[in-house]
Amino acid sequence: MNRRLLLLVLAGVNALALAVPEINTAQSSGIVKEPPSSSNFTVAAESPAKDAAQLKTYIDRHDYNKAINAGESEYSQSKDSKVALYLGKAYFLKQNYDKAVQYFSVAANKHEALAMLTLGNLYGSGVGVKQDYVKAVYWYKKAVAKGNTAAMNYLGLIYRDGIGTIDKDTKAALDLFTKAASLNNDEGYFNLGFLYQNGIGVEKDNAKAMTNYTKAANLGNVLAMNDLAYMYENGVGVQQNYKEAFNWYMLAAAKKDAKAECTIGQYYFNGTGVTKDYVFAKTWFLQGKRHGCQIADDYLAKIAAFNKISSK
Repeated sequence: MNRRLLLLVLAGVNALALAVPEINTAQSSGIVKEPPSSSNFTVAAESPAKDAAQLKTYIDRHDYNKAINAGESEYSQSKDSKVALYLGKAYFLKQNYDKAVQYFSVAANKHEALAMLTLGNLYGSGVGVKQDYVKAVYWYKKAVAKGNTAAMNYLGLIYRDGIGTIDKDTKAALDLFTKAASLNNDEGYFNLGFLYQNGIGVEKDNAKAMTNYTKAANLGNVLAMNDLAYMYENGVGVQQNYKEAFNWYMLAAAKKDAKAECTIGQYYFNGTGVTKDYVFAKTWFLQGKRHGCQIADDYLAKIAAFNKISSK
């Protein structure tokens, strides 16, 4: 599997199983070349039955044994699909992957889209099961048929790049991303923007790229915010505008994006579109460093050296 896509699928596995509120797997300079990770595990949004809701409560408290004991007892009586879904999650968190796959499969065969998506992620990443791209595609397609936007994006990525025995199919990728975007999904918009910006399966069109990135960014997509900032910063498909670039970087930084934080630091360090200010620059580099920005230390050292000379 393409290394970046593997990271994204693994992030999706973690998001589905661990209910991680935010996943950010892309930290690259310039135009972001990969789409973001899958949607989070939000079973509560599907109004689980009362017994399943109790399992969710146990899982949220990290009391996985209680969730498993209660879930096994309840499922033996009700055969409820959401109980099976939560049992799969509890077993996954206990790292009992055989049982997790067993119950995710039960839930998926009872038409639970999140279970289908999870199985696609597991087979795509090889977590808990033997890696099998054909099975991953099978389950993603099932989830897509149920209207799951995360599956649309994952399957679109597979067809965009081609993986293992799965051939590249840019038209299928375009159709999937378009379908996700039609459901007002930020990742769908972002992925469409990526296709248009890079001319993948479509004529290269920076205007359409910007339109889709803007829609994604307005829905809170940090990678789209960074791409828009880059395009304004470098005059890609639009007149160069450092102020507009700075504004988009600030919006991304407000979401604790390390790349954006360090870029703002560079703006203040170099006086790009703003008044040069080493105090502000240091503040942003420190913030970026806390979130994993790899260039922060070099700039902090330069600022320290400047301050040392200035104090003499």
